[in-house]
Order: sequence, then C-alpha cells, then structure tokens
Amino acid sequence: AVVSTQSGHYGRDLEEEEAFQLFQNLLYKYDFRDNYKKDMCGLKMRLYQLTRLVHDRYYSVHEHLNTYEVTPHLYAVSWLMTSFATQLPLQVAARVMDFVYLQGIDAIFKIIIFVLQVSQNEILGLKSFESLTKYMTETIPQKIVASFEYHTTEIFNLDISTDLRDLHIEYKVLHEDVSNANKTEFLETKYNLLQQQSKAHTAQIAQLNRELERYRSEKRSTAEALDRANARLALVEAQNTTLIKENEWLRCEVANLQNTTTLEPHFKNGSSISADPLSLAGFG
Repeated sequence: AVVSTQSGHYGRDLEEEEAFQLFQNLLYKYDFRDNYKKDMCGLKMRLYQLTRLVHDRYYSVHEHLNTYEVTPHLYAVSWLMTSFATQLPLQVAARVMDFVYLQGIDAIFKIIIFVLQVSQNEILGLKSFESLTKYMTETIPQKIVASFEYHTTEIFNLDISTDLRDLHIEYKVLHEDVSNANKTEFLETKYNLLQQQSKAHTAQIAQLNRELERYRSEKRSTAEALDRANARLALVEAQNTTLIKENEWLRCEVANLQNTTTLEPHFKNGSSISADPLSLAGFG
C-alpha cells in the first residue's frame, strides 16, 4: 500500500516508463528498498537515527515525549515509509518528493527536524498521551504544509548529513553487537542442548551395552546347555545302541534256550525205553 501511494504520484504526471525509472531510483539509488523488506531493516535503522537526532538536538522534547511513551514508532513510521505522501496534500507531497530526489532520505529527516524545532513549545505544553499522539500525527503534517510555504530554503539548508552518517555507523555497530550476542546465545543454547543429547545418548549406549552383554551371556549359557544336551544325547544314543545289541543277544539266548527246552522231552522219553529193555522182553 505504501509503495503504491508513492508510485501513484509518478503515474499521475509521467509516462509509465519514466515513472518506473523514477521509482526504481527511489528504491535503489536512494535506498528506500530496505524500508519494505520483510524485516524492515532500513525502517528500523531510520527510526533509530530519528530518535537519536531528536535526543541530541531537542533533548527536552525527546524526554517529554518519552515521559508519555510517545515514541517515533507511533508517529514517524508512515512519514518514513511514504515520504509524507499519505499525510500531505497532493501538491505539497509532490514538492516533498522533488526534495527527496534532490537530497535523498536526508530530506525527510530535515523536514521532521525543522518542524519539531518550530513546534517545541507546543509539544512541551501538552500533558497527555492522547493529546501528544494527536498533535504528532495530525498537527505536525499541517505544519509541514506551512513550512514548505514559507521556510523551504531553511529546511533545504539544514546540515544533518554528517549526523545521519555517524548514526548509521553507530546503528550498524550496535546491530552487529546485538547480532553477535544473539548468535553467541544461540550457539551456547545449542551447545548445551547437544551436551544434554550427548549425555542421553551415552546413557542409552551404556544401557544397550549392558543388554548386549546380558544377551551374550545368555547366548553362552544357552550354548553351554546345548553342548551338555548334545553330550547327554550322544551318551543316551550310545547307551541305547548298547542296549539294542544286548537285547538282540538276549533274544538269541532266549531262542537258543527255547530250542534246547523243546528237545529235552525226546531225550527223556528215549532214556526211559532204553533203561528197561528187559521188562520189554518179558524178563522183568
């Protein structure tokens, strides 16, 4: 939406190709593109610059606004995102954009700083969050219109480029420090997590090793029992073979004894005939 608001000003008075080239320059040459990135890194940096500029140049105004928690995030975001395109009449917004093409993003800061300078007493006279917020979002844009009518040269000649450059470097350093601190904290957290996982894995490995040793012991016991069973089986088979042979031998003995027992009556009968031949002859 903020991008289309700005691009609408170009499309109104210019050919499509010219409007596209101007808008492309605005995004890349004047570094507005960072305002619209996903993390809004450019907007965050410029809000920091504005906060520090107000603090350094108009300390009483800065402290007064902070007392009522009216920060640049409440009133300056749309200014920086749209270059006042949504707060000013069309003709004034077009003049602001011409100013931006002459001096880049510095032009927006110059306008804000000048208007805060001429509005100090009024701002300090407001004593509530609501009144200050309304003044910053509604009255300040009206003062910008008046300022462009009567104070264009003063705004144009304000010298804040060095301050903005120094604050840009300061923000980058602070941001890198915060990023490094966050990265260090992230790495420490990750390290602690990996240590906990390592301890848990070590405990699991020790438990698995104990179970593996138990299974190996059971396997050895089972193998020994199997060896004993095989030895017992071999002994039983040997005994069985011996008993079978003995049984066959006994069967043979029994058969022999039976044959012998069958022949004995004949021998007994023959012995009685021959034992008394005289009686058979009538001499008995």
